[in-house]
Amino acid sequence: MSIISMTFFVSVLSSFYVLKKSEWKLIKSMPGIAIRKVSIDPYNNIFVADDKGNLFKFDSLGNETHRYSPSRKADITLVEAWRAMNIFIFSRELQEYNILDRFLTTSTPNFKFKDETEDEEKNIGFARLATIASDNNLWVFDDENFSIKKYNTRLNEVMIHSPLDLILDAQSYDLTHMREYQNLLFISDRNSGVLVFDNLGNYKNKIDFKNIDNFNFLGDQIYFIADGKLILHNIYTGIAKQISFPSSKEYRSVLLTDNKGYFFTGTEMEVYSYKK
Repeated sequence: MSIISMTFFVSVLSSFYVLKKSEWKLIKSMPGIAIRKVSIDPYNNIFVADDKGNLFKFDSLGNETHRYSPSRKADITLVEAWRAMNIFIFSRELQEYNILDRFLTTSTPNFKFKDETEDEEKNIGFARLATIASDNNLWVFDDENFSIKKYNTRLNEVMIHSPLDLILDAQSYDLTHMREYQNLLFISDRNSGVLVFDNLGNYKNKIDFKNIDNFNFLGDQIYFIADGKLILHNIYTGIAKQISFPSSKEYRSVLLTDNKGYFFTGTEMEVYSYKK
């Protein structure tokens, strides 16, 4: 990241640190949405998956621009929009994934994880979580042998296999989200924190905040709601700061930009602005 970019993000984050509830300004509120998963692309478009497997795209002001409705209704376990032109969706229920374009259309049916070998380390048994990697392959958490795997989508086989039995308690884990960012892999476990791995699937460290449903990134910060608090945590220095919520509502998810915050309850999306 350039010095200019670093200065920009420091300015953005410093303004977040001093934000009070009264400094958020409500732009738009949209009730009546059964919100399950959310994501944001580099152009500040917002993506919301509902309880029927539909995916909605909103612009930065909260206006709906596109909609995707699957042929088979099932929960979307994870939606990831950081690549902008390739929107990744994964359904644990169906054990399928797909890539949508920026108009939320696709020219192919959903992809399944194929068993091309008898070696279980090179196959996907049961994918609890899956997300797209920077090289167009997938990171997968495989419940069947309790491991992280990097799955080659062209060869339909596993490239990297990293067991987690020495890191996670196999009896009490509850994985909620997975994302690759700045050549690192982050996986949130509701019962222990956010696990951090390198690009070969080797465990590095853990961010010790519990009860995290999802997370996202702004500059060198990972941010999330943990135990009813909105936290920004620097992934390199380990310094964490708390941000005030704009209201007393019980928010489940949040997406942040340099001048807006998108706050989600189970049935409502609110768009707020703030001044630096």
